[in-house]
Amino acid sequence: MTKTLRNLVTAGAVGLGVATGMPAERAEAQVAGNVEYIQSEKNEKSFARGNIFYGLPQNVNGFSFIEFYKNGDGYFGKTMLNRPIVSGLGPKVEGVHNGELLSRVGLGASFSVPGMPKGSYANLGILPVWLSEEGKRLQAQYAFGFKLPKGFYLSSFGEMNLRAEPRSVTSSTGEVNTKTGPRWGYGEAELTKSFGPFEVGYNMRLYDDGNASPKHQHGAVVTLNIRGKKIK
Repeated sequence: MTKTLRNLVTAGAVGLGVATGMPAERAEAQVAGNVEYIQSEKNEKSFARGNIFYGLPQNVNGFSFIEFYKNGDGYFGKTMLNRPIVSGLGPKVEGVHNGELLSRVGLGASFSVPGMPKGSYANLGILPVWLSEEGKRLQAQYAFGFKLPKGFYLSSFGEMNLRAEPRSVTSSTGEVNTKTGPRWGYGEAELTKSFGPFEVGYNMRLYDDGNASPKHQHGAVVTLNIRGKKIK
């Protein structure tokens, strides 16, 4: 299964490059990244995360991250590739790494809002096709970041399964009910301030609580930004 998924995500990445019928070519890619440590109000939920942003030939944008948890409970990461074609709209491929090299692959589209101020971005995504053993899902995603005055930065991301299967949810009174409809997946919101290559600030994790509304968990984040460089 893992080998099949790996082949499919590779094919999807190639498809991004030929989506407009353009020939493949070599190009320089801009690479940047950072390392974060999130200290949660629940100490055992604290974790470290590495992020890398990169450009690939044919104007493909790439983003990958991996998280390592304080309790040593494996790792989790994603690799996302998208290629804006018309006014910021284009295909998207997402590979999920949940304790293994490749757990599942999502195919769909993304929209990057054009004309954003320097240092800011806004992106929407929809992934209706999933190649995995987990059944059906229709995943909606958002991500945004806004550069604020005085070195502050506001950002958030999140995802929701719009095609969630029926599930049992226990209420505060202990009653078990069957829930249907959209189900929140995961997200975060941050407000940070820059100090040279570092950013320090507030982090709020948005957890799955069995329905469309996330459960909040507060924490602090420290980020070390790594400057971009050119690679072939």
